[in-house]
Amino acid sequence: MTGLHNTDLTTSQKIEFSAKALASQGVHGSMTQLREEYDLSRPTIYQVQKTTKKLLSKHFNQTQAQLKAKTIVVDQAQLERTIIALSIMSPNSIRAIEDLLPIIYPGVTRSFGSIQSLLIEAQEKARQFNDTVDLSPIKAAALDEMYSQNAPVLAGVDLASGYLPSLELCESRSSEDWEAVLNRAKSQAMDLEIVVKDAALGIACGVKAVFPHAQQRDDCFHVLYDMNKVRRKIKSHAYNAIENEYSLQKKLAKLDKQNQSGKNTSHDIEETQKRYIKAQAKCLEKIEQFEQFEMAAKLIIESMQYIHP
Repeated sequence: MTGLHNTDLTTSQKIEFSAKALASQGVHGSMTQLREEYDLSRPTIYQVQKTTKKLLSKHFNQTQAQLKAKTIVVDQAQLERTIIALSIMSPNSIRAIEDLLPIIYPGVTRSFGSIQSLLIEAQEKARQFNDTVDLSPIKAAALDEMYSQNAPVLAGVDLASGYLPSLELCESRSSEDWEAVLNRAKSQAMDLEIVVKDAALGIACGVKAVFPHAQQRDDCFHVLYDMNKVRRKIKSHAYNAIENEYSLQKKLAKLDKQNQSGKNTSHDIEETQKRYIKAQAKCLEKIEQFEQFEMAAKLIIESMQYIHP
């Protein structure tokens, strides 16, 4: 700190004075001129010159790497949030998190065991919180299972909000497992009126046991998914037929050119023409088949718009 802090000079005036003081250092008569212009004492001017020179020297003596370097203060709460985010949102294994921490925060490390303990504690707190959530507003939900390391995770999602009232790793996807999962949600006041699901019998039986009055509706996803698989197959056949016709057309043109140049390719031309005629017919057939499928698919998709959600 210099004596400038005790003056009435504005920040811009202080900067201007500091620059003049350093630039005129050693110049005859400059000290008197600065004293008269800014009404400051000699000790203050000397201190400003010394401080300004020190600050500028420190800045310009830094390397490029030092100029780019930033110091980040990492507290325990921030570190814990990072570990949990790396586990849940990425997701990463505990070993990967252990390796990533010193990359994200140079010099900061945590052991495998400490990371594991933190994640277990976070999971338990999340479970306790989830057990207190009021699920009574959820009236319509979609149910399905996904797999984690070859084990089924039974899931339910609120169709109105996207909230997950159920997400549980189970030994199987049987009706008994679904019944247990849905009963836990029911104990938190969930009372489903509409259930959207696939054709799995386990879900159907589980819903019937826990929510016997709920409407069970088959989802549209699997219909569209299976339909798209057929569509890709028919489209591929059509493109293959088009490619075959085009190849034979090019071959005919090449043979005809050779024949005109004196080579006797009449037999090859005749055989290729036969294949080309068949290829044309097949090409038209496959294209028509694809177009008919597209029209049917469009009707199916449009009809789904009339289904009450």
